[in-house]
Amino acid sequence: MPQSPKKNVGEINTGIYCVNTPYLFTALKKVKNDNAQKEYYLTDIVEIARRDSLIVSSYLVHNYIEVMGINDREQLEQAANYLAESKTFPDYLTS
Repeated sequence: MPQSPKKNVGEINTGIYCVNTPYLFTALKKVKNDNAQKEYYLTDIVEIARRDSLIVSSYLVHNYIEVMGINDREQLEQAANYLAESKTFPDYLTS
């Protein structure tokens, strides 16, 4: 089976969601596991909200480090350095 070409994607889903709490529980009741893995995906609430005629939008950050995942010591150090150098965080977050 031929591999599909890599797509040049300029956005990622960080997994950070801001959702009205009562609606979140309503949407979660509608999440199904009707996929090959039989898994439930939180990302499905976006499409559910659109089907419910709600406004759905995304937020683009200017610096990916602000939303990066931390999976190893190198990434932890990178995030810590960013916070230490940042002028936008209170001192108690950088000490």
